[in-house]
This record gives sequence, C-alpha cells and structure tokens, in this order.
Amino acid sequence: MDIQNEIWQDIFGRRQFGLDFSDTKLVLTDSNLTVPTIETSVREILFETYGFHSLQLASAPGLVAEYYYEKTQIPHSLIIDSGHSFTHILPCLSGKICVERSMRIDVGGKIMTNFLRDKLTYSQYDLRQETKVVNEMKEDVCYFAKDFRQEMEIFKKNNPVINYYLPDYNLIRRGQIKQSLDSESFKDLSTISLGVERFVLPETIFFPEIIDCDQIGLKEAINRTCNGVFNYNLFGRYMLKNIIVFGGNASIPGLKERL
Repeated sequence: MDIQNEIWQDIFGRRQFGLDFSDTKLVLTDSNLTVPTIETSVREILFETYGFHSLQLASAPGLVAEYYYEKTQIPHSLIIDSGHSFTHILPCLSGKICVERSMRIDVGGKIMTNFLRDKLTYSQYDLRQETKVVNEMKEDVCYFAKDFRQEMEIFKKNNPVINYYLPDYNLIRRGQIKQSLDSESFKDLSTISLGVERFVLPETIFFPEIIDCDQIGLKEAINRTCNGVFNYNLFGRYMLKNIIVFGGNASIPGLKERL
C-alpha cells in the first residue's frame, strides 16, 4: 500500500485537478480477487485522508461485463483479461462475473517482453537495459498465428525476416520497422532482425511451457472454465459464443481470430 499511497499523494495531493473531493465521487478499479484487508485500507485512505464523497471499487473485467450485458442483453459471456502480469479467464452470468469459477494463467505482457529481451540479448544485441524499447518492439511486430504449425512450416520454407530500427533518440524516439523507402539518414541506426519470434512469443499464452511455465494454456483454461460453470448446456456453451477479450495483449493482431 505504501507505493500505491505515493501515487495517490501525487495525483490527489499535488495535482488535485481543481476538485473539491468532498463533493467528488471516485470509481477505482482493483483486481478480481483483492484481499479484504487491502480493500479496507483503500477505503480508509481515500475517505479519511482525501475525504472523497463516495467510492465505488470494481474490477475492470466487472465493468466490462456489466457494460456488455447492458448493451447487448446477452446473458452469458466469457471475459479474457490479458494484461501486464497475467491472463484471467472469467465467466460472466447476467452481467456479473463468477469469480469463484475463474482461472488465471501467469503469462502476460511482462513475461513475454522479458523473454524477447533475453533472447535478443543472447543472439544479437545487448538489450538488458532497454525493456521499454523491447516492449514497443513486441507491440509493433508480434502477432498470433491463426495456425501455429502451419505458420512454422511457412517460416521454415521462406524464412521471412523483418528488420527493426532501434531508437537513437535523435532521428527517432521510438523503434520502427525498416521499410524500403526509409530516409538515407536511417542507414546508421542499429537494427534487430526478427523472424520466428514474431509469432512464437505470443504463442506463450496458449503454450506457457515455451517459457518453462508449468501451467495450462489459454485454450485449455477456457474449456475448463466453461465446463466448470454449473451447467455446461445452460451456460458454458453460450459463453464460448460470446468471448470478450481486452487488456494490453488483446491489441496484438490475430488473437480474436485465433479464438
């Protein structure tokens, strides 16, 4: 809570946004399984230290589930929240998340970025101090293969490789894919070559064993979640037809098509 309180001190203490907190309602997102003592501490700090008028604590998937239900009136859905540190699979009944039937995979954007950073550091360029650059590289070049085995066969035959400029913070402040019509001034920029990594890296969500993570993958987690929701025929099979994907990893191309 100490680090979180420092963030709040900066946001609510120094900036304040010109608000009268005693007349301000606050919506704060938390994790799906917040420890009760943490929730109590959060309420105490926000009410007693900052004096907010009222507070609603809700998980981001919970808000997504409620919005989707109100918008579509589809009663049962499955939410996949794939973010920085984990991937949650959450069944949703009538706009409410059934937390006790949810599953978690300890694979998210952070572990993928670190895996790519370490691999490239070993094979091409020392990027140990450039985690942010590698994360942007992942966002720019990676994709989910519609059929992983087929994609691997294509790669073996054609060996398609792209080159990626590393930022020098003079010509470019963010890395970018090398193009044939790039400016002549780019020729002195350092580059990284990326091939099979582009689709193997996201595959870790489906097969965590790629990064030596002893857990089930996303497909199996989805099946177990839907089969574990009370009555599969009444709820589970409808969830498979209404999958909502969000979080940072949802922006990697190909995930929705793969599902």
